[in-house]
Amino acid sequence: MSNLPNDKSCEDELYDDLTGTYWTPPEALNIDQIHPDIRAVLVEALRRRGPALLVTTEGHENFEFYAAGTVDMASCIPVGGFTIAIDRQNNHACGVCHCDGELGLTTPMKFAFRGDIDLAFADFYSLARDEGYVS
Repeated sequence: MSNLPNDKSCEDELYDDLTGTYWTPPEALNIDQIHPDIRAVLVEALRRRGPALLVTTEGHENFEFYAAGTVDMASCIPVGGFTIAIDRQNNHACGVCHCDGELGLTTPMKFAFRGDIDLAFADFYSLARDEGYVS
């Protein structure tokens, strides 16, 4: 039994457009694993109160943090990454993208969390692409 939705092999699919950005599988992070600059903008975007840079243990249990590396499809060169914060309780998420250690998107993009981490990264990618931050 095939696990493909249409029972066709992958060889039947054509991949004509090999441009754009893809990302590595999302990895769960503890808040202390996130760069302070990224943590600050994510926590602020999720409307945390208090000094965002100091939030390390108190009040973060409502949020999940994930990161994925991004790669240019045409050249196969790593170009940066996405970091996403998720508030499952309120079905909200926000993300930032970074390139070469610098935040490319300093104002986090907020979006609805649809219950799945992979969907969250796909939704964030679409927003970042539409705004011109990634291809």
